[in-house]
Amino acid sequence: MRWAFLSSPIFDIIYGMKKIILSMPAVAAAFAATVFLPAYGEEPYAFRGELECVHASGLRKASAKPVADEFVFRDGCVVGDADFADFLKTSMGVKVASDGSAPAVRTGVDKGLRPREYKIAVDSSGVTVAGADERAVCDALWHLEDVMALRGGPFLKHGTETRRPRFALRVTH
Repeated sequence: MRWAFLSSPIFDIIYGMKKIILSMPAVAAAFAATVFLPAYGEEPYAFRGELECVHASGLRKASAKPVADEFVFRDGCVVGDADFADFLKTSMGVKVASDGSAPAVRTGVDKGLRPREYKIAVDSSGVTVAGADERAVCDALWHLEDVMALRGGPFLKHGTETRRPRFALRVTH
């Protein structure tokens, strides 16, 4: 008596419709789109588009102006690192040149620094970045990106700074 509904005509209709819907891929996909997409609000794997965008656009504030003791990245400056050049172009609106005589950013490895340590020197002629290895140079350029993003423009204060990460970076999948 408890399971009597399993032999009812309504159960047969519902179960039969389920089998028909699930056996037709196009209908099943349309059904899933109407049921699941409104619940989650995005297409499957849409997040990959966000991950492909390395640098946010429009980080330069119109109100931010350089002061006397700051180096300014101007249109036509030469930057050797492609990622840093993309940051200047995308986030700061600076048109970077591919070649020229005086680079605005000079990078190199200094074996005299401790592991993962880097040194940044900024003056009126440009920026010099030295790292203990290539990874440290990369960390230094990312630090410069962060400083300019917080400042709201392609400006760096004159001076010399030596930095070393407090924690080792651990990346897992």
